[in-house]
Amino acid sequence: MKRIQLFPLLGVVLCTGCTGAFDQMSDVRSSTPGWFEARQTELAGDGYPDLGRVPVNSTYRESKFELSGTRKVNQSLLVSVLQSPRSAPTYLTPEAISQWGDVKRASVEKMNVRADFLTDEEVAALKAKFNRSRARR
Repeated sequence: MKRIQLFPLLGVVLCTGCTGAFDQMSDVRSSTPGWFEARQTELAGDGYPDLGRVPVNSTYRESKFELSGTRKVNQSLLVSVLQSPRSAPTYLTPEAISQWGDVKRASVEKMNVRADFLTDEEVAALKAKFNRSRARR
């Protein structure tokens, strides 16, 4: 009999605990920071214009004067590039370029001298000369 009376009491305790938790959750939801609200609207897709509804700027007109000025600048740049000595075609043949590379390679090989390292015997002699026992406390 005591078990039957215990169940309604347990149900009442659980209901009061749940309502307290719901109140705490509503307090947490109402105290969210501003960046969270902005992020929620961003994720929902609100605040971004529909690409079909983006207004077209109809006041823009291409200026023929500006286009002709650009054309003149481009022509003058082309003339200066073509008149530059660096834009002249090369006079070297592939064989001449290869010969030039061989000459440069030979001059680099002349600088490649054999390394003059210590021999194993010289290293052993130096170790024996400086190998002294250290003072210990």
